[in-house]
Amino acid sequence: MEEVDCKHQQIVDLKHTCSEMYTDIRKLVEERDYWHELNIQGEVNLRSLGLRNRRLQSDLNSVKKELSHVLLAKRVDGPQSNEGQSCSMQVTGSTNIDIDALKREVEDKTEEVLYLQNLNQTLILKERASNNELLDAQQELLSGLQSVLNDRTMLGIKRMGELDSKVFLDACSEKFPKEEQGIKCAEVCSLWEDHLKDSQWHPFKHTTINGNLQAIIDESDEKLEELRKEWGEKVYNAVTSALVELNEYNPSGRYPVPKIWNIREEREVSLKEVIGYIIQQLKTHKRKRR
Repeated sequence: MEEVDCKHQQIVDLKHTCSEMYTDIRKLVEERDYWHELNIQGEVNLRSLGLRNRRLQSDLNSVKKELSHVLLAKRVDGPQSNEGQSCSMQVTGSTNIDIDALKREVEDKTEEVLYLQNLNQTLILKERASNNELLDAQQELLSGLQSVLNDRTMLGIKRMGELDSKVFLDACSEKFPKEEQGIKCAEVCSLWEDHLKDSQWHPFKHTTINGNLQAIIDESDEKLEELRKEWGEKVYNAVTSALVELNEYNPSGRYPVPKIWNIREEREVSLKEVIGYIIQQLKTHKRKRR
């Protein structure tokens, strides 16, 4: 009886922990989205002010140029009539007023641009901090689930960008004697894992799909062409699938990263789905205990 009560308390505690984790993660997501929106708006305002500042600077240069022409004309013409002198003074006076006004406006806008640049940098840092907190929460959740999820559960852990060694083993079984297949498979897998990690190798090209610019595999890449010719379509597909996943999930590091995966539907799972799944499993386990 004491053991049952202990298990029941553990389930209650775990459920409470999951609920708190879900609340914390939801707050982190909301905070990240908030800073992201502010950052986008700041960039828009910064571009707008930058454009306005450039226009003002252009106007100021035009006025200075006009003033220069007036003064040059005055020196070239020499003595002028009273009417001409009066006209020149009016133009010069008006031009000086325009220059002063434009200078003040340029200075004001320059200060505003600098302020927005500093604000934009602050927003970028805050957004980055929120993203780091969210990644830490995801990693903590992932670590806790790795010991729970297995082949019988709906959710699993998939290492995005990892080569499927079984495909290579199948290909080697068609090319080599049985006693050599394991060694050859390891050699080929190791070779292509090194290729995948090579940041200098980027066999992608960009194309527009449904109005969006996307990176797709460049089938004319020399390494990929040789791979397809030597090892066949299945191995080629395994390598290009790993490339696509790395380009999506870890383009800078170029190494496999674990993600919580819906095995039945073959898709990545959101944090909300994971927390809901855990709570549902705890409820099911609790009913079975009763």
